[in-house]
Amino acid sequence: MVKEATRVWAEISLKNLQRNLQWIQQRIGPGVRIAPVLKANAYGHGAVHVAQGLDGKVALFVVATLEEALELQEAGIQTPILIIGPLWHPTEWEAAVEHQFRISIGHVEQLQRLAEWLRQQKKNAVVHLQVDTGMNRTGVLLPEVDAAIQILTFSPFLKWEGIYSHFVASDLNPGLTREQFDRFQKVLQKIPPNIQLVRHMANSAALVTLRESHLDMVRPGLALYGWCPHPSLSPQYAVWPVMQIRARVLQVKTVPAGQGIGYGPLYRTQKEIRVATLGIGYADGFPRSATNRAEVLIHGKRRKVLGSVTMDLIMVEVDETVKVGDIATILGKDGDEWITVHDLATWAGTIPYEILVRVGPRVQRIYTDRTKSPGP
Repeated sequence: MVKEATRVWAEISLKNLQRNLQWIQQRIGPGVRIAPVLKANAYGHGAVHVAQGLDGKVALFVVATLEEALELQEAGIQTPILIIGPLWHPTEWEAAVEHQFRISIGHVEQLQRLAEWLRQQKKNAVVHLQVDTGMNRTGVLLPEVDAAIQILTFSPFLKWEGIYSHFVASDLNPGLTREQFDRFQKVLQKIPPNIQLVRHMANSAALVTLRESHLDMVRPGLALYGWCPHPSLSPQYAVWPVMQIRARVLQVKTVPAGQGIGYGPLYRTQKEIRVATLGIGYADGFPRSATNRAEVLIHGKRRKVLGSVTMDLIMVEVDETVKVGDIATILGKDGDEWITVHDLATWAGTIPYEILVRVGPRVQRIYTDRTKSPGP
């Protein structure tokens, strides 16, 4: 329930989340498992609430850090958790082993050190081997794969559960995507036949661009939250946005011609206009780089952001119908109009992922089981 005094909030439909999960399962078909990506606070949606909505319905939860994994477990989440970010320090290994988290291995030296530490501690760790097929970020390089397999095969304290890689551009570059997948397939052929592993590589884009890459498990992120990775792919996605963001109109004033608006000022009025100040700023995740470019919705109409986006507030041009206390839609639907995450990303010169994960802690999350209708 939104209180009248709330300045900015996010409406998060757990019903839409469930619907998107069902669409992903239908897309990948029977026998393929799902490992939702919940890193970065579940892409800004609230990791604990999202995990609670999906707990027991998926194979794994994927996070980036030990702290993210601990947050979920402390909230009572029962689904196994894979930490894909590098864990390099023994204190991290100790905590991960104690809490039975899956550990991602992306470097032979890391693997050697972990195996030796486990031997000394006489403890077991469940691990997934990450293979670098072209990202050149984390992951075992292809010439080092044989050495990694050797260690994983013969260390009694390493419980080798999975093997995976990560696509570089599965939304826009089919040639490179195929090349990466072929490299991964060659690595899989090196695994001894008596070792059964969970193989996973497909992300949200690969759900529709490369069906062969679904293998044993997929790792959806953006699609789970109701967005396609690139607008050109949108006809192939039947997902509904999980989050919509609203802000309150806090002040309305008439500004004469020739006046500056906001810091700089980066905007000057050409004529007398009505300006509304909204209770959201870059501290809440509204990108400052969208200054003088972004739009919001009020009363089902698009309203242009004027001047610089400030830490706590933005200003928009309005008409006489807009009053203090009215609701502006920052992301989502109002009437027949939509502001999509791709709109915001375009205005800000960034990607949809960054828009979502930067939704700040001051934005009150309101969770509902109501279905929110889809966007365009």
